Amino acid sequence: MKQIFDKGIDRRNTNCIKWDINHLVFGEKDVLPMWVADMDFEAPEVVKEALQKRVAHGAYGYTLHPQSLKDAIINWEYSRYSWKVKSDWISFSPGIVPAVNFFVDCFTEEGDGIVIQTPIYYPFRVNTFFVLLFINFLIKFH
Repeated sequence: MKQIFDKGIDRRNTNCIKWDINHLVFGEKDVLPMWVADMDFEAPEVVKEALQKRVAHGAYGYTLHPQSLKDAIINWEYSRYSWKVKSDWISFSPGIVPAVNFFVDCFTEEGDGIVIQTPIYYPFRVNTFFVLLFINFLIKFH
């Protein structure tokens, strides 16, 4: 596979939260956001091709996670770490922030405290609802 990490993409003026609302978040536009999860690289061709194939289908209803996805995860964990993961141990989440909030809700009760080791990704400090509310506010008044 061809390396893509030496070719950045300018995502300004594409409704990109990372780049297009700096003036609202930081008070100025001339800020270099150093986000980890939102990288500015073109997706690999194999990913773009898979998405184009899916888009060409034309129907975008709810989908399942095929067993082949779980098998790929199981094989990856075993080949790299010799971890024997069982298929029924694997669960999916729409993102890390909702997953963290879900587990905090599952394993704590009202009034419990939790330890947060800093530095930390800021959404882990606040409820996802308030993060989404804030982002929607910024976009609305952008």
